[in-house]
Formats: sequence, structure tokens, C-alpha cells
Amino acid sequence: MNSKNTQINNGVLYVVELAITTLLPVLVLRVFTRILTSGDYGLWALAQVYAVFVTGFCNVGLLTAFERNFFEDKTPEGRQKLFCTIWLFVAGCMVLGAGVTFIFSGTLSQWIIREPGHGTLLLTTFCSTCIISLNQYGLMWLKNTEQAKSYLHLGVAEKVTAIAVSLLLVAGFRIGVQGLVLGQLAGAGLLFFLLGARLFRNPIFDRDVLFHSLRIGFPLTPRIFLGVINSQFDKYMIGLMNTIGGVGIYSIGQMLANGVFLFMTAIQNVFAPQVYRRMFELGAEGSGEIGRYLTPFIYISVGVALLVAFFAEEVIMILMPPSYHSAANIVMIMACYYALLFFSKQPQLIYAKKTHISSLLGIASVVLNVGLNIPLIRAFGAIGAAWATLLSGLFSGALIFIVSQKYYHIGWQYRRITAMYLILGLGVLALFIPAATYPMRIFIKCTGLVLYGFLGHRIGILTKEHILLVRDQLFRKNFQKA
Repeated sequence: MNSKNTQINNGVLYVVELAITTLLPVLVLRVFTRILTSGDYGLWALAQVYAVFVTGFCNVGLLTAFERNFFEDKTPEGRQKLFCTIWLFVAGCMVLGAGVTFIFSGTLSQWIIREPGHGTLLLTTFCSTCIISLNQYGLMWLKNTEQAKSYLHLGVAEKVTAIAVSLLLVAGFRIGVQGLVLGQLAGAGLLFFLLGARLFRNPIFDRDVLFHSLRIGFPLTPRIFLGVINSQFDKYMIGLMNTIGGVGIYSIGQMLANGVFLFMTAIQNVFAPQVYRRMFELGAEGSGEIGRYLTPFIYISVGVALLVAFFAEEVIMILMPPSYHSAANIVMIMACYYALLFFSKQPQLIYAKKTHISSLLGIASVVLNVGLNIPLIRAFGAIGAAWATLLSGLFSGALIFIVSQKYYHIGWQYRRITAMYLILGLGVLALFIPAATYPMRIFIKCTGLVLYGFLGHRIGILTKEHILLVRDQLFRKNFQKA
């Protein structure tokens, strides 16, 4: 199988895994949103604010260090030592965090959720998030070694288990939002066991490997710390300045729009190893080749954002009761924001070992996001938080892009990329025109899709050859062998 076929094959497998693991939770929202209130989702979202914050700190940037150093040390023994050393260290940090959470769960619940009696929800959410975070190291190994089929099977097993347990506990035993958390914990626990049995056969802890990895990862800790604030602050402020129900609506909208980011992460499993290889093998001479290589991935990512933004209204109307319908506008705004994050996924600063600069850029992003969120949430509630996130993402993303280009220049195809984002941005803005009736919105959506398809054909991405390659990989090989 040639390189293009291999990458298309892996890309299809990652997208199939994403489609299953994203669509299943969306479909069961029809059940959950008729049992759980927006306030229930708000409680869970606030518990996740704490869990994501602490687990991000426990990782001290080592997931990024693991990804980079994996390609620097190409021996199986070295990679095994790298994996085990980092995993054991991070697991120890998370056990310590779980102990602190257990002891102070009541106080933390009052502080974070602002309602008494949710210490158990906070603790189980934290434990679930810890296991999910540890699983990322095993999934990163599969991604870096291009084991896409294993990635698919394990990811689907995790999600099916989580949904089955959640349905049983929420719809069957009616234990409330705690059932969602326990379902997530069950799925993450199964994946943890499967990955451990596969990769953790000869545990080796090497202090030198840890110190070398920390030199890469530790300077990223402030950026991760600030990044968590950047991504979770809006929920906390909505709960503080608006209502917990508003947090729930915002969380639902963000979850649906996050499918765009998850899709980019799925295809990142394809392009990231290739980008790293070109950087290490070609150095600065790989600039133009990397830019041309990434253009189709940008087109696909923005295309998914276009679909999510354009049809969020219909999906929410079909799946959810009227009390959740206001989440559609949040989905449209946040889909545009996540589409912008493609450029932040490029490892230019990591490759150049300038991780401390990422932390400085993170400070600027947080200051901007907080500065916009407070007045916009106060004035417009949950949708104000979405607009604040998009606006801060535009400005901070531009800054990150400029600085990253300085340390490793990628020869982006600017005209093509600009056209992609213009169709997305103008299409979404047109949907917010107050006088736009539903038939008019349908016309806007169809026009945007036609223009985007024409652009893809014009720049040589939507071609008969590529469509046939995807079809062959999807139907003739993957599912016949799965």
C-alpha cells in the first residue's frame, strides 16, 4: 500500500472511530435531555471544570513531551522506557490529586459548584477524568505507530461501554447526572485495562528519561494551566453571573460544537506523525512541502465545522426538548472557534524546543478571554460567553500563528485557506441576520455548501481520484477486515 493510500486508510479509520464515538452520545441525548434538566448538565459541567484543571496540572506537559520524544528515540526499548516512565510519574501525581479531592470534596463542591451536597459528583468526575487523561498516552502510542485499526476498536469499545452503563443508570435506575459520570468512568476503566495489557508489559522507570521529558514538558505547565482556565473559565463565570441552567445549555452547545475539534484531533492522528517526520528529516527545507501537505486537512476540518454550524439547528430541534433549543446558536459560534484551532495543533514551537514561549502566549490568551467573557456574559449570558470565546480565539490565534511561524516557517497556501474560512464565517454570520426566516436560512446553508464544494474541486481536493480512494479504503478494505 503506497503512502497516500496508507494515510487515507488511517484517516478513514480515525474518522469512523470519531463518527461512532461522537454520534452515539449525540443520539442518546434524546433520552438524557428528557430525564435530566439543563441544571443537571450544569452541575456536571462545573465538576468537570475542577477535574480538567487538576488533571491538566498533574500532566505537567508530559503528553506533548511524550509525542515529541517518541520520534526522537526510534528504538523500541527507548520508546517503551519513555512510555512507562512518563505514565508512572503522571499516575502518581493523579493519585495524590485524588486523595486531596477526597479529603476536601465537600469544601471544593461548595466552592466550585456553589451548591452543597455534590462532593461525590466532584470526586467521581475527577477520577473519570484522571483515567481518561492517562489513556491518552496509550492512544498516543497507537497514533504514533499508525495502528489506526486498534485505535478504532478500542475507542468504540470505550464509548459503547460508557453509553450502555449511563443509559442503565440514568434511564433504568434514575440516579440522575451521577449516572453519566459513572458511565464515563466505566468506559474509561475498560480502555485503561485494555491499553495497560497491550503496552505496559515490562514497566521501566528511568529518572534520566523523566528529567529529559520534564525539560520539554514542564515549561508547558503554565500554558496548560492557563489553557484550562481559558477553556473552563466561561462555564464558571456563567454559573457565577447567570444560572446553573445557563451553564448546562452552554455545555450542551459546546459539546456538540466540540465535534469539530474532535474531528481535527482524529485527522491529527494522521498528519502529526507526518509533520514531525518532515521537520526532523528535512528541517527548514520542509516548509513548503508541509504547507502543501496540510492544505487538504484544513479543507476537511473547516468543511466539518461548516456542516456542524449549518445543521446544529435541525439536530437540536429533532433530538432535544424546546428548553434546550437555544443551544443551537452556541453551536454555530463555537464551531467557528474550533475551526480556528487547526493552526494551534501544529508542533512548530515544540519542535524548536521553545515551549516556554507557549506559556507566554497562553497568558495573553487567558487575559484576552477573561477580559471579553466578563462583560459579554454579564450582558448576554451563555451566548455572550460563546462570542467572547470566538473573538478571543481570533486575536490570540493570530498571535500564536505569527510567533510559531517565526520559529519554524510553514509555507501555508494562504489564498486557498482564506477562501475556506471566508465561506464558513460569512455563512454563519448570515444565519444570525434577525430577519432571516427558516426558508431563507435553508437557502443560505445550501449556498454555502455549494460554494465550499466548488472551492474544493477548484483547488484539487474534491476530485474523482480522491473520492474513489476514500471509497475504496472505507468499503473494500476496512470493514471487510474489521
